[in-house]
Amino acid sequence: MEITVVCRNYLWDGKPISTRTPMVSWEAICKPKCYGGLGIKDCYMWNIAAVGKYVWNIASKTDSLWLKWVSHVYLQGKDFWSYKPHKTASWTWKQICEVKDKLNGGYTGDIWSARALKGYSMGSGYTWLSQNQNKVIWQKWAWNRLNVPKHGFICWLAMSKRLRTKDRLYTYKICKDDTCPLCGQYCETADHLFFSCVYSLLCLEKIKYWISIGCKASGVNKIYRWLDKDQGIKFKKGVQIATITAAVYQIWLQRNSAVWNLQVQQPDLIVQRIKADVLCRVKQLVPMKISNSDRAWLASL
Repeated sequence: MEITVVCRNYLWDGKPISTRTPMVSWEAICKPKCYGGLGIKDCYMWNIAAVGKYVWNIASKTDSLWLKWVSHVYLQGKDFWSYKPHKTASWTWKQICEVKDKLNGGYTGDIWSARALKGYSMGSGYTWLSQNQNKVIWQKWAWNRLNVPKHGFICWLAMSKRLRTKDRLYTYKICKDDTCPLCGQYCETADHLFFSCVYSLLCLEKIKYWISIGCKASGVNKIYRWLDKDQGIKFKKGVQIATITAAVYQIWLQRNSAVWNLQVQQPDLIVQRIKADVLCRVKQLVPMKISNSDRAWLASL
């Protein structure tokens, strides 16, 4: 438990000891990226997967002195999957049986179905334990290879609805009103901020023109979906996604500046910053094998 607390504190505050309230629960963070998390290993679940190796050794009847001892002392010819440990059994054996019940669904008979040919591994056990969750479609947008990492992180928070927007703060009576600090007209929600707000919409329209995004929708989810369905060139699509993600990041910075400093920069300056961030990142990661047309398109930006 202490390891989990240290990891959580370091993620949100950069220190092993912190009183800052996490923006996302540790359980959600430990989900694989395809399920909306950060893919950080859950120590408890990883430990279950590790003990699962003993379960597999018993199920596969591995030839070992330990298994012979277990069979003689505990199982005594009983079916392993229906076996229940006696209350006088050792703590270790009870834990193995508890893990056996948790992993039971991953077995077909005595065969570990996730890796039927190669057998059980800690990695396959952990993956199987993490599967009973709903996949998210936006993980490939937040973790697009061409995104600036900190842009992707803010995008992840935005897509997870975990940014501390005023509608959430007002619910907990942390702020006096829920009005958007950028436009001063509507309730500040994540959907409003990206990009229904007059200010953010103006920035978006300039960005869409620059990066050749023909989508007429203004909602960030709708734009990402449009890009996802677009049958265009993969490299160009990656740059476009990185640009929208950079816009999300810069709008959030301006929102914070409006709240704390009562200052907001002109949209043209924000657009210039977005362009600079995207081009710097893309030129660092531009693939070696890129078509001449893609190279010419990038040079024209």
